[in-house]
Amino acid sequence: MKCFAVLCLRLFPLCVVIVSLISSSASAAVVYVKLDSPGTPDGKSWGAAYHKVQDGINASVSGGEVWVAAGTYVERITLKAGVGLYGGFVGTENTRTQRNWRVNVTVLDGNRSGSVVTSLTGITATTVIDGFTIRNGNTATNGGGIYCSSSSPTISNNTISGNVAGMGGGIYCTGSSPVIANNIIYGNTANNGGGIQCYVSSSPQITNNTITKNGAANGGGIYVSNTSYPAISNNIVAFNTSGFYRPVGTPTLRNNCVYGNTTYNYAGVLAGTGDVSVDPGFLNRAVGEYHLRPGSPCIDAGYDAAIQAGSTDQDGKSRILGAHADMGCFEWDSTPYMVQQVGQAKAIPQGLDVKLKNKIVTAAFGGLCYIEEPNRSSAMRVVWPITVAVGDVIDVTGRLTLDAGELAAQASSLSVVAHNATLVPKPMGLSNHTVGGGDYQCATDQGQQGVIDGVGLNNVGLLVTTFGMVTYGNSSAFYIDDGSALNDGSGHIGVKVFASGLIIPLGGFVKATGISMCETNAQNKLVRLLRVRTQDDIKMIVSQNPPPPPI
Repeated sequence: MKCFAVLCLRLFPLCVVIVSLISSSASAAVVYVKLDSPGTPDGKSWGAAYHKVQDGINASVSGGEVWVAAGTYVERITLKAGVGLYGGFVGTENTRTQRNWRVNVTVLDGNRSGSVVTSLTGITATTVIDGFTIRNGNTATNGGGIYCSSSSPTISNNTISGNVAGMGGGIYCTGSSPVIANNIIYGNTANNGGGIQCYVSSSPQITNNTITKNGAANGGGIYVSNTSYPAISNNIVAFNTSGFYRPVGTPTLRNNCVYGNTTYNYAGVLAGTGDVSVDPGFLNRAVGEYHLRPGSPCIDAGYDAAIQAGSTDQDGKSRILGAHADMGCFEWDSTPYMVQQVGQAKAIPQGLDVKLKNKIVTAAFGGLCYIEEPNRSSAMRVVWPITVAVGDVIDVTGRLTLDAGELAAQASSLSVVAHNATLVPKPMGLSNHTVGGGDYQCATDQGQQGVIDGVGLNNVGLLVTTFGMVTYGNSSAFYIDDGSALNDGSGHIGVKVFASGLIIPLGGFVKATGISMCETNAQNKLVRLLRVRTQDDIKMIVSQNPPPPPI
């Protein structure tokens, strides 16, 4: 873990912005916060944790820490001098190094009723807010997400998004010199300083942040004014309504990527030494995936003197993995991306290696299986030569490739960590028309495209059920039609149900359960396919009857 030290105010630091933090020691009192703790709240254990973050802060003492378990805390908080506030816990940890803020999302939600986080006079870098999602702040004045007045906290490893203010939508500093490092600051709005505003004698250290999709009349990314002297290095300031704006003040810019900001990249200030204005190469900014792609110009392009050896990025990876530090909050390396959700894996480019943990197997065929999130939000094909079983919980590492029209993980390793058939999601009911995914026109190198005439959200890979009258059958497949009268070019009406080796129910109305798929036909067109798993997936609903006599 890490904390940050504020160095000289006007001169850019020659060595370190980020310094290592030791894990909490026995002498540092810890106050616990957890939404659903069962005991009478006193903050002394996870079982008796406070239910509100501010209660934990109020009970803390200088030199101590507040640990907050995952959940959404709808409240606005005020920091306390000398107290470290940390999110990202499950609610069982004994040391701070055990937490994972990207997995255990801990939200401070301001309910659009003012600044979410307030930091007031007397606070220094020993006051830390780290590992939170800070959202839904809304104020007509200053600091929608974080408001700093004559105070200099350490603001690190946070996602600051969806906040609104008159000035400083994400972060506002007046008379303050906070350390702002390793944050994702996106989707905030203000009149000035959509992402960050430095106002009146403020000299923050702004290092290794990803600042994107923020909006403001001036300084969509960063606004600097009124005798402010921020040191700004190793950031990605891209795709905001505008980039840097400096009517007065003297920022020191060094090795930032400033690109694609709508009205301007720089106004009132020149690009700094080592600054670049090229596409940073996010994995998929459309879905908020701000890791860097292989070959990104931000890789090995940072200012090494701003990084101390042993520092980590927002994923917990060591900084300066390559020849030099990277720009932005994520350091790039060649190891597989740890992707939390299957849907995230399906949204990043083909050819990348990903690692997925604790995914449930919903179908298994020779040489491949399908994995799904328990909440039925997304699913994916996994190509693996060794048979797994429905109900297996697996960890898989693999390369994203197209396999017969479907995006799949070509597994290099797969391990079964448990078996729990009760986790298998119930099939989702679909019309014939929806099987095979909707018409999601993705970039050519990422995502899963559905059938051209499909409707609804992409559902390729999900366990689903559809109904219809059997219109055709042979030894390997049959077609059913629910009245949609689909035509995939085969000459048969309906959606194709692949059922090789199973008994085909010729005639009548059936319910078929299986994996929603799409495959490339001879005309190189994606067509619908439902692949059933066993004979039990095919249920006769109504047998065919002779037609009524003519009237």
